[in-house]
Amino acid sequence: MQNEKGLAKSSEFLGFLGKDVEATIDFGKDVEISKITLHTLNQNGSWIYLPSQIQVAFITYIDTGAFTRLPPIEIITQQVTNESNVQIIKLDKPKTCRSIKLFAKNYGTIPSGKPGAGNPAWLFIDEIEVE
Repeated sequence: MQNEKGLAKSSEFLGFLGKDVEATIDFGKDVEISKITLHTLNQNGSWIYLPSQIQVAFITYIDTGAFTRLPPIEIITQQVTNESNVQIIKLDKPKTCRSIKLFAKNYGTIPSGKPGAGNPAWLFIDEIEVE
C-alpha cells in the first residue's frame, strides 16, 4: 500500500473480488487511538464499489498473555469525502488498545441497473491510517 492520497488510478490498491476484508494491526503496546481512516475506491463503471459495512474491534493485552476483544463498532453514519474518486471513511472513536481488527464487508452481488449487474463487486483498499 502506498502513502499518497487521492490516487484513483494508482496501481497500489489491493483488490478483492466478492470477498470481505479483515486487517489486523498490532502496535506492540497499548496506544490511544482517536481516528482510523480507510481509503477505498469507488468506480462503479469498473465494478468497484464501496464496502457495505465497516466494523472495528479494539483488542487490549491482558497480563495472562491473552487478548480480549472489545465490542466492535458498527459504522452506520459514515463521513465520506471524495478525492479523485478515492473514498475516505473516518471513524472518530478514541480508544486505548494494543491492536485493532478492521472488517470491511464487500458490497456483494451488484444489483440490476448498475454497472456489472449480477456479478460480484470488487472492493479496492489503498491504505489504513491510524492516529
